[in-house]
Amino acid sequence: MTQIPVQEAQGCLESLLDRAEKGETILITRPGRPPIRLRPTEKTDGKTLPSLSEWREELQVEGAPLREIVHLRRDDERY
Repeated sequence: MTQIPVQEAQGCLESLLDRAEKGETILITRPGRPPIRLRPTEKTDGKTLPSLSEWREELQVEGAPLREIVHLRRDDERY
């Protein structure tokens, strides 16, 4: 496991990412703070996270639109 100070890591982040992709674990240290561990993610079953637009399309919201709820609550409180 390699330790590297954050000031040095800023200048060579691309190479650190390449090393982490190959399986190396790198600790990025900052004075007075716990280190950050840079390593490859655990292997998954091939699933990846959906893009934001795909996620939004799959999102189902139930009930009245928020705009209508706000208008109804405003009217209830006025009278």
